[in-house]
Amino acid sequence: MHVSLDRYAFIAVTCSSESLDKLIELFEKENSEMSKRYLKRQLYTRDIDFYDPPMRGAQYELVVLQPEHFLPERSQLAIYDANSQISKTYVVGPDRNLRESPGTLDNALLPPFSFDRRTSGDRFQLNPLLVVLNAEIKFRRYERIIPKPAPLPANLQELITKTRKLAELLYFTPRHPTNPNLPYPGGPKPPTDSYEPSEDESEDGDGREFGRLQNPTQDAPHRKKRARRSRQHPIAPGMDYELYLMSGCDYDYTSSDEDMLDEVYHQRS
Repeated sequence: MHVSLDRYAFIAVTCSSESLDKLIELFEKENSEMSKRYLKRQLYTRDIDFYDPPMRGAQYELVVLQPEHFLPERSQLAIYDANSQISKTYVVGPDRNLRESPGTLDNALLPPFSFDRRTSGDRFQLNPLLVVLNAEIKFRRYERIIPKPAPLPANLQELITKTRKLAELLYFTPRHPTNPNLPYPGGPKPPTDSYEPSEDESEDGDGREFGRLQNPTQDAPHRKKRARRSRQHPIAPGMDYELYLMSGCDYDYTSSDEDMLDEVYHQRS
């Protein structure tokens, strides 16, 4: 299950459409203020209160990117509602949504759910931003699959689009309109050096070439240490350095991964 979630992106959890809309509105406002302060060379930290809505009380949805393999051969997903103390079962409907049994288009969709704060209290409430960033990695990997699997229903595609939009807002860094290399006040200076592996270091055991890692330090020992880390966790081509740092290494799939995924996605019975 963990391999499917983390590496192959069969399923993901993201915020509900309503929660995503509220979070997008919040970060659009904060990013706009950050840009205004940036042009005035003023430091600004986004004002996010984790104990008030929309951060608190966010709802979440399960996005099944490959429903036929998540619940094969009319398998059922049992969901227990602690509030109503009723258990319901869900199956893959004809539109590839998870629907309440027997799974016709007239049956209800799998509803959003919330984090149960009764067991842990406000101190340990779930951070919806971390959920969204994790889901965005899964959606990014899913959308790289060529050729595409069968289309997802419109409601799930909408969740993917909104999740990726919010992730872009979270990764946001102000840019000067005429001097894009101007550093943000109080932030790290832009990289002035880089490491490029030598010819005998540029490939790993599978013969894959590593990406070039921008390195913000001039110190040679630190540069070599960072280079070793980059060889273990290469940056995907075209991936921004800041995105790499926040979302983790986003590897390309190996040939064995691609063979497995091709069988899963395109040779369904």
